[in-house]
Amino acid sequence: MKAIYCITDRTACRRGPGGLVRSHAAMTGKYVAGLSRSFGHRRSVTPRSRLSIGARGDSRQMGFTLKGSSVCKLLAGCSLGVVMALLAPSLASADGPQGRYVVDASSLSVRSKAGSFARGNVYKGDHMDVYSIDGNNWAWGYAYGTYEGCGWVWRGPHAARQYLQREADQKNFKVKCGKPTNFKFSSFGFALGKKGPGRYGNDGSFAHLNDCPSKGYYGNYRGGKLRRLYGKLEKNADLRYRYTARNSDGSKSKAALVRQEGNPIGWFFVRRACVSDGPPAK
Repeated sequence: MKAIYCITDRTACRRGPGGLVRSHAAMTGKYVAGLSRSFGHRRSVTPRSRLSIGARGDSRQMGFTLKGSSVCKLLAGCSLGVVMALLAPSLASADGPQGRYVVDASSLSVRSKAGSFARGNVYKGDHMDVYSIDGNNWAWGYAYGTYEGCGWVWRGPHAARQYLQREADQKNFKVKCGKPTNFKFSSFGFALGKKGPGRYGNDGSFAHLNDCPSKGYYGNYRGGKLRRLYGKLEKNADLRYRYTARNSDGSKSKAALVRQEGNPIGWFFVRRACVSDGPPAK
């Protein structure tokens, strides 16, 4: 059987020698032996049907869009068995990554952009209407629960363990956030605390919990209110202060994003008045 040379995200394909499928050089620059190997998982961020072939079942893949007469040209020279093998995964994934997902983890950070500042959290059983998923498995969309807003959530390191699971019933899916957006720090935060090199540092600045009357810590600060109470912190708790939240009207809020050394929850919100600079007293 003749192989096909495929240009990612295009319909143009060329037959090649030796029963091999060759990807565009910009993707991997490698050959994938045999069409009988396992298929990689779908990576499309559009609702159009797309065929992706992965090497050894991993996430590296080569894709091309199937539409119109291009299907006939693409499959010319292939046996019926190969045609069916090619079309089956494409048809099964024709709806693309958009849809309603449910959180399948104890908690996930909602971030201002992929891998950047946390703005809040979603929890197991919360829903997210995903508009798109990038190549590093970051989902952009509208997160529900006590967050209720747009942001980025990481789905997990590989296909075998996804922290966001697509629901079978998509009747409640809504496009509420539109195209992916990276939020500037100035749009949601004040007084950045940083530790480490670089403009933004790699962690929050040293801080501790003072003897304020309200020592509660929360998963989210939305609509001017602290939401999702975790519990109470002890006086002199060792904290890392990241920023003071900004209200939707641009004013400075009374909530600060921090994390506690040794606390597995990660980043959470406390009342800004409860946070004092510097490490705790010994």
